[in-house]
Amino acid sequence: MSVKAKWIAVDWGTSSLRAWAMDAEGHDLSTASSDQGMGTLAPSEFEAALCALVEPWLSAGPTDVIACGMVGARQGWIEAPYDVTPCKPQSKINKSAHNRPKIECSDHRRCLTNPTGRCDAR
Repeated sequence: MSVKAKWIAVDWGTSSLRAWAMDAEGHDLSTASSDQGMGTLAPSEFEAALCALVEPWLSAGPTDVIACGMVGARQGWIEAPYDVTPCKPQSKINKSAHNRPKIECSDHRRCLTNPTGRCDAR
């Protein structure tokens, strides 16, 4: 059965990359993982590693990707700087949305990623 994700959750650490295809209600439909952690790749390889893992779940239109872990570290894809506390949950999402990389996988299906939280633009 072919799985098409409403959105994709990613935990990208130093030594591994894990992803979950999610439905609109937040239930996981499928999981995938690889040993392509942030520490094993050059920055120029991040996009290809993510696409290779999640491409089977992508539909024709944009698919939101919420990424956490080392992907948001200084040496990750895009740094998600620490916030001053106390702060409201997800207070930086709208402020950092312009930093969101838009990637295109091999057949031009797109992922919109934001290591700091939920993507709100399509």
